[in-house]
Amino acid sequence: MQSFINGTNPTVTFPLLVKGASVQIDYKTDYDWSMVLDQNGVLQYSGASADIGAITRKIDALLLSPIERQSTSIRSFELLGNYPNPFNPQTQIMLNLDNPQTVRLKIFDIQGRLVQTLKDGFLESGTHIFRWDGRNADGRKVASGIYFYQLRGRSEIRTRRMILTQ
Repeated sequence: MQSFINGTNPTVTFPLLVKGASVQIDYKTDYDWSMVLDQNGVLQYSGASADIGAITRKIDALLLSPIERQSTSIRSFELLGNYPNPFNPQTQIMLNLDNPQTVRLKIFDIQGRLVQTLKDGFLESGTHIFRWDGRNADGRKVASGIYFYQLRGRSEIRTRRMILTQ
């Protein structure tokens, strides 16, 4: 875990979901569990894996920057929700740019691994729609689950979640 906390592992993004497995000790079974860690490695959630609602609410709260928590400020772009969500087999991601700029729109799995890059380049101001078909960079279908799409602009980063069902 130390390598995640001190930033030596660039492939890990936060919040980080850590999943456990069922364990049987002395004829007693402990069921699956999950933990959500913030960017400082601090435990923000611990509980049953089956409580997806609690996990996603905690992750959503951690994705907001301190500025977003306090107020809505003037932004150079807006990352809108994907539609449909949950989705199968594809979804649309919409974004609005107030100014022309270079952006990166990437999709990550629940463990923070890059799945697909939808855009890495210059876009004019205005509304843009990107489609994701549930495939990774190699063209293979990915598993059902929670994924994150992240938009990076000149000086801002926005991340939202989506759910793929197979």
